[in-house]
Amino acid sequence: MRKVMKSALGKCSAVWNKTSRSVQAAEAIKSLVGYKLPKPVVTRWNSTFDSINTLLKAKPQFDSLFAIAGTPKLTVTETEFLEDYVAAMQPIAWALDKLQSEKNFYFAALAPTILLTKVKLKSVIDSDTNECFTSVIASELLAGLEQRFQSILNFQMNLAKPEILAAVTLPMFKMRWVPIEMRDSVKSAFIAEAKKFVKSVPSRNENESEKCSTDWDDLFVENQQSVASHQPSSSVEVECLTYLQDTATAVETLVKYPVIKDMFLYYNTALPSSAPAERLFSFAGMIFRPNRANLSDDLFEMLCFLKLYQD
Repeated sequence: MRKVMKSALGKCSAVWNKTSRSVQAAEAIKSLVGYKLPKPVVTRWNSTFDSINTLLKAKPQFDSLFAIAGTPKLTVTETEFLEDYVAAMQPIAWALDKLQSEKNFYFAALAPTILLTKVKLKSVIDSDTNECFTSVIASELLAGLEQRFQSILNFQMNLAKPEILAAVTLPMFKMRWVPIEMRDSVKSAFIAEAKKFVKSVPSRNENESEKCSTDWDDLFVENQQSVASHQPSSSVEVECLTYLQDTATAVETLVKYPVIKDMFLYYNTALPSSAPAERLFSFAGMIFRPNRANLSDDLFEMLCFLKLYQD
């Protein structure tokens, strides 16, 4: 497989290099296939996957395309490898695209995305009945994923508490992404952590507490005496369980749950990836040029934020 991979990627690289160095070749290929062929960039996630996927869309024109580039065309085995590569890498590419998002995105998405990626990779392996390159590549990706994120996939609260609780405190996820056999342990850890945050939340008046207790009794609790005997810790449990039963998915609904809102802010402050920071570094390099080396720190910072705000 390594031999086929090296040969296939070498021919693809020859085409990409030709289109980036020759305007005539790039225009000829664009007129042939109807779009421009992107070239992989080391610093951009999924660039190799996207470039190969785009190239494979021109499979019917491969003979003319490689002739324009002046490179040997792909063999049948090499083409099959590229197709299998795209099929196997699809779950990873999907996960990376999700994790480098910025708008309406939280650290909470990390653990569910990793868990769903594992499920998708297993599905790719199981669906590869012809024992082609797909299952081999997907198996290696799955092994690497399980090794790197073992604590999250095994729900080890002592090692992956921030990742797990960040997801539970986001209304869009709550416990929906947690496997059934792990829900009780995650729920217990969630309630135990909420009790640590209760001191930082302003106390509610008796009427509000009574209303919360009454609503809870009417909906979920059969033994009202047991609820009353567990004050004040039961009020936190009521809030947590009411939150988990709530079908709303909007972040704004957290205003009804002050303790959980504090947990959400605490665990979802971090970003799941370094993509926004890397983008900031790129903008900073564009602004801090040799002819602007005497910028003050404050002015440099304002220019960076203005550039990001415009984009």
